[in-house]
Amino acid sequence: MGIFLVNMISFHSPILYIDPHVTWTTTSDHVFYMLIDLFIQGSIYPLFSFLFGYGFIILRERTMAKGESFPAIAIRRLLFLLLIGWAHANYIWHGDILFTYSLFGFLLLLFIRLSGKVLVLLGIILYFVPNVVITILMILASSVTGNGDFTMANETSANASYNVYQMGTFEEISEQRSLDWYLVNNPGNMFFMLFSIFPMFLIGGGAAKEDWLRRGIELTRPFQVTLAIALLIGISIKSSPYWIPRNWATEYAQDMLGGPLLSISYILIIVLITNNHRGLEVLKVFGPVGKLSFTNYLVQSLVSTTIFYSYGLGLYGQVSVVEGTILALMIFLIQLIYSYIWLKYFRIGPFEWVWRSVSYWQWQKIRKEGDIK
Repeated sequence: MGIFLVNMISFHSPILYIDPHVTWTTTSDHVFYMLIDLFIQGSIYPLFSFLFGYGFIILRERTMAKGESFPAIAIRRLLFLLLIGWAHANYIWHGDILFTYSLFGFLLLLFIRLSGKVLVLLGIILYFVPNVVITILMILASSVTGNGDFTMANETSANASYNVYQMGTFEEISEQRSLDWYLVNNPGNMFFMLFSIFPMFLIGGGAAKEDWLRRGIELTRPFQVTLAIALLIGISIKSSPYWIPRNWATEYAQDMLGGPLLSISYILIIVLITNNHRGLEVLKVFGPVGKLSFTNYLVQSLVSTTIFYSYGLGLYGQVSVVEGTILALMIFLIQLIYSYIWLKYFRIGPFEWVWRSVSYWQWQKIRKEGDIK
């Protein structure tokens, strides 16, 4: 849901080329964007990356317990993810993350034998050391050059996006989609992703090896202390562009430092809630939509681009932040209900089923026992 709320802005507007603080002028849009910017943007993908690493270790342990070859299964699994990510980025939406995850997944294989504590420590070092250094360098550069009229807007590129996605042919949209994808995934940016996404893979994998999430009850006190520190520092950094002059340093630190600290907070909050039986029952409502996360992620892109691009309803650039947020929540609610109904009859989601079948190189059961085949 968090990823969808962030992605929705990119589905309906050229967020890569506009200054959201200038483009959306109504009070309601400002408030909605600020809430997404503070609590979701830059904080959800680290959480997703953490879960990717966590799930990778769980898969490895279960595979080895069955006496099967984990490297073979993992390589097939990652190759399939690479293929789907490539198709998703080229033919549906430029904001794909699956392609990048698969590349860093191959890198994760090289570290998979390390102990849990080493993985966590290495992940923390790889994430925070370079990003703190970069932030400090940006602060020093800003002190020398001054803030000036800071903006990340590119009016020419923004207008091109409006025209193409709203009225262009599929070929023109594909060309624009490629340009937008490369802007985010060029070699320079991939370097920054290496020190943002991959370290969270390591931390998630280490947490899985240490079984921290299942051991939440015995770790309640350390979790509470860590939560308080991460939440306080994370909110302070995330909100910095709103109480000090915006510049490259505040924008960078907001997502790259404040974002993961809030992610850690969210993880700990969820674990602490599930330590309570009543809290666990409440969160179980989201279980089905999470079990179909691969399918739901792709469906969100298919539905949203059909709504906003010219080959669908052509509403690109005509939706406010408030309207887009409400739309995202409505679609997510439908997915929540659909996922619940689907899992009454099937073991896993359709894309999850194909992915698992490719991983194990044999067709997996999809219907639940006793159902009509």
